[in-house]
Amino acid sequence: MKQKVIGLVLAALFIVLGMTLQIEGLSHEGTITLFTMLAGVSLWICGSLPFAITGLLLMLVLILTGAGTSKEVVAGFMSDSLIFLIFCFTFGTILNKTSFAPRIAAMVLRFSKGKSKRIVLGYLMGACTVSMFMHNMAAIAIFMPIGITILEALGCEKVKSNLGKCMMFGLAIAAMTGGCGTPMGNPVNALCLSLLAQTTGGTVPFISWCVAGMPLAWVITYGIYFSLTHIYKPEQLSAEQFDAILARYENPAPITRRDWLALGTLIVCIALLVAGSWISMLSLLNVALLGLVWMTFPGIGLITWDEIVQSVNWEAFMMFGTVSSVVAVMISTGATAWLATMLTGLVDGLPIIAVLMMLILIGELLQWFTPFAPALAPMLVPTYAGLAVLMGFSPAVATVICAFVLGAAYIMPISLPVIITMGSGYFQPKHAPLAGILPTAVMVVVGAIWLPFALSLFGV
Repeated sequence: MKQKVIGLVLAALFIVLGMTLQIEGLSHEGTITLFTMLAGVSLWICGSLPFAITGLLLMLVLILTGAGTSKEVVAGFMSDSLIFLIFCFTFGTILNKTSFAPRIAAMVLRFSKGKSKRIVLGYLMGACTVSMFMHNMAAIAIFMPIGITILEALGCEKVKSNLGKCMMFGLAIAAMTGGCGTPMGNPVNALCLSLLAQTTGGTVPFISWCVAGMPLAWVITYGIYFSLTHIYKPEQLSAEQFDAILARYENPAPITRRDWLALGTLIVCIALLVAGSWISMLSLLNVALLGLVWMTFPGIGLITWDEIVQSVNWEAFMMFGTVSSVVAVMISTGATAWLATMLTGLVDGLPIIAVLMMLILIGELLQWFTPFAPALAPMLVPTYAGLAVLMGFSPAVATVICAFVLGAAYIMPISLPVIITMGSGYFQPKHAPLAGILPTAVMVVVGAIWLPFALSLFGV
């Protein structure tokens, strides 16, 4: 109760400050919106209110304070990603009904040799690697039902189980990290390349990005594993318990026609999402709509509408929609542009290695306020690339840095992958900040040293 009260007091303080402070270079509406987001972060971390209700409260504050009209605020709620969110929950339900999820779960369990930490390591590294070659959401759609299958088989209690926290929160940020490792891992990477071309006329060759990005993604993911398993020590399995669970997967059910149809649908959807990095028609929204229609089509029948309704975590749905509303108002009021300009100015006069560290850290901090990469990218990439030209280091380095900081935030991630995996019920927003410090530090230090070196090997 004490923690909840602290969250309410902090939120009230932030809202009052937003309404009374005058910040140079930032409009009154922008100031209100900025501090409203801080109020929301306080409430989410402290768990003062239900997560969805917190988001609705933020929308109400923006309307009552005049930061945005009711039409503007409500319009920001609905986005393409919300439809994709329904698609991801739906596909997770379908895969969980096939015989493939238990088979993959058995592989992870055999790798673990009965050690709960090895379960986490194998699970996170697998998700990271798969996410390098498909959309983060597609990787999560594959691995989330597998993780839930393992956790349910082990009898892990939601919220209370440390193994559940490590696997479900770790899945989200491992998938986001893997998505930064190659140009095709995240549509934001393609956006960063486009902005680099517009700003400097340059690019980052595919192989150069992979050589630089993949090892960094694996190192950061190991940092995620190390941090989570040391802060939330996963419960140990007895030899008898492990043998009993593994025995459940020794004779999996035969693969049916429906299983192959579900797998084929997944593969096609993944291929379409990958192609969407270059073909605008294959957007998240379009692929999600096509997938949902196909899965319920007469003669296909992978899922019914009632099952779709039951599969969606509506609290996660409401939370993401309300966060999108606040972000939309932050963009329209100039709060995001002001943040990017102010924070980037902090690097002036520093050595190159320190500049790179600061750029990574600044990008991570911006994600606290605007957890919406497509909104930040048009401000961050041109700013970072322009700074690189002025200071004499490669704009390609700045671009890959942007892709990593826009693709994965660890200390306060209020992003779609985290909200989806939070829908599993095994962790809450308050579990994120402490575990995110180490992977953030790894990204800042290792990224600043490794990326310039790796890209220089190709003359980039």
